[in-house]
Amino acid sequence: MSGDREGRLKAARNAIAITAMEGGAASERVQEILQWWIDGVITSGEARTMMMEHVTKPSRKET
Repeated sequence: MSGDREGRLKAARNAIAITAMEGGAASERVQEILQWWIDGVITSGEARTMMMEHVTKPSRKET
């Protein structure tokens, strides 16, 4: 595993762990976005934007 990918993987694991400690759970969509970032498919800025769009969209139950 390259150093860059390893660093991304560690950061993603930390993000998921922090979310869990705060009483939440990383959704499948967030995990998917993090995986794309770990694999270098998207940049950190793109990942951040996609996650913000995901968490700010109202759920189907709210609409």
